[in-house]
Parts: sequence; structure tokens; C-alpha cells
Amino acid sequence: MKHTWVVTLMILSMFFATQVFGLFALTQAMNVEKAPDGTISLGYSETAIGERPQMDGFESFIYIIGSIIVGTGLLLLLIRLKKLHVWKIFFFMAVWMSVTILIGVFIDPMISFVVGFILALSKLYSRNVMLFNLTEMMMYGGITVLFAPLMDMWWMALLLVVISFYDMFAVWKSKHMVTMAKSMTKNNIFAGFAIPYRRSSKSQVATKKRSGTKAKSNMAILGGGDVAFPLLFAGSVLNYIVKMGIPKFTAFCYALIIPVFVTLALFLLFWKAKKDKFYPAMPFVSAGAFAGLLIMLALI
Repeated sequence: MKHTWVVTLMILSMFFATQVFGLFALTQAMNVEKAPDGTISLGYSETAIGERPQMDGFESFIYIIGSIIVGTGLLLLLIRLKKLHVWKIFFFMAVWMSVTILIGVFIDPMISFVVGFILALSKLYSRNVMLFNLTEMMMYGGITVLFAPLMDMWWMALLLVVISFYDMFAVWKSKHMVTMAKSMTKNNIFAGFAIPYRRSSKSQVATKKRSGTKAKSNMAILGGGDVAFPLLFAGSVLNYIVKMGIPKFTAFCYALIIPVFVTLALFLLFWKAKKDKFYPAMPFVSAGAFAGLLIMLALI
């Protein structure tokens, strides 16, 4: 098993809670109207930072792919030049805006703007693990509220496939994903869940008792894309089934089947993975998402 049981369950619990709350926030921003002829009209309220980009379907697909390519290239360049303080500015803005969007679903936009700023600033300079992961959970909910209304379910499914192949290449072949993860974790700007812990084998425990040395320090991480993409997919599925005429709360409950299966897929990954090795999570995430979709459609 890659991590201890306690750490594994903590990561999985945060992942699942993020998926559930992200979908719930999406339903709160959703406006559903039914015309006299039975036609379902689905709209979304403006976000706390303004209107969403004007794009849909294929445009959204290309936009996300392009953003990944540009963002990855820029980050690798900054790592090479040792200028990660520049990336911290982008990271801070991304946290601020996404957290503001999520909070703005529930409270006044101006208040959410201030609270989002405080949380983003705290995340950047605080070493508190709970605060770090809490803001991560809020970030992905905000990203979902912003982008899920723009994503068609079928284009989102294709995006999961493309990202899965990219993830395998980036971790196993080019290994640049590993380089980025290590650099960002070291500089406290890692996008994803992170839990530091100490692990000791039986021999290490005996040595520790004799010599007083500390156990090896480890970091359990789950990348931000591994959290955001299945949530965006579940959000696009939620939109799809609401347009079918299924009541919003019922659709929300059906959509939760996807996070359940994705969480199970991640558990299998952590269970089978070996210690101190990096694995691409997106193929497992995507498989779980598609399995959940099939089960959900069979139940509707």
C-alpha cells in the first residue's frame, strides 16, 4: 500500500467531500425553468467575480487543453529558471478567484471577495495542513461552479480520455509531472491535497529506539487535476440529466454515483501502488467516472 491506512482514508475522505460539496454548490447556482410545452431551460446565476466566459462544447474542450499546455510550459520554464515566486502570483490569484466564486454562491459577493482574499493569502504563507487542504476543497468547488455550466457531457468524457493519456505520458515517460509536483510541494504552492506524515518500518523503529533518529518523513499527495476533472465531469452529467427533466435534487443524488465510483477507483490505486513511487491517477479516475456514469444511466 502506498500510504498508511489513516492517511489513505484522509485523502479519500477529502476527495469525496470535495466532489459532494462541489456538486451541491453547482445545484445552488443552477436555475431550472420548465416551459408550458415541457421544454427544460437550464441557466446559472452570475459568479461572484462576474460573468462566465462565452464558450460551449468544443470551445471549452480546446480552451482547457490549451490552458494545460500553456500552464505546464510556463511552470516548467519557471522551475528551470528558479523563478517560482512568479508562479506564486498566478497561484494566489487562482486560489483567490476560485474560493471567492464558491463562497459567493452562498453569501454576498463582496464578502466572499474579502474572505477569498484572506484564505488565499493564508494558504500561501501558512504551513497549517488543515488550512491548506480546506482551501483546496473550496478551490475545486469554485472551478466547478465556473466551468461546469460550459461543458457538454460528451466533450467532457473525451477530455477525461485525453487527460488520462497525457497523465500517463507525463508521469511515466517524460516525468515532468513528477518534477512539477516535487517543486510545487517544496515551495508550498502545490495544487492538490497534501498530507505530511512519518512512516517507520519495524527495523527503523528498532533503530530509532536505539539511536534516537527520526522516522522517514513522507508526503501523501493527490494532484489538483485528479480532483477537478472528475468533479467537472460529474457536473456536466448533472446538467445533462437535469435537462432530461429530472428534478434538481434527484439529479444531484444520481450524479453522486460518479464520485462514489471514482473514490473506489482511487482506493484501488492507493491499495495496489508501491511506496515512494509516482503513479498517474487520471486513468483510474476516468475509469471510475465512466463506470459510475454507466451505473447511473442504468438506474434512471
